[in-house]
Amino acid sequence: MTVDKALQRIRSYVEDSGLNIKQVSLAAGVSWHTANDVLEDGNPRLASIRQVESIVPADYQPPQGSDCQKRQGQTHDAA
Repeated sequence: MTVDKALQRIRSYVEDSGLNIKQVSLAAGVSWHTANDVLEDGNPRLASIRQVESIVPADYQPPQGSDCQKRQGQTHDAA
């Protein structure tokens, strides 16, 4: 899985679950700042992405056309 797809999957899960950054950070065992970097287009380390991704169920798939997918596409189209 690519980093972009992992970030998309994490962000979509968090959005669908209604979790906030504090809840994500506690569940993943990372700092608030680390969770924020992963969720809000910061510059997270690969290890941080993996740690936050650990809270996403293995069988979770983002819905097609989700806002996270659209946002992800816009970010890369502008680059």
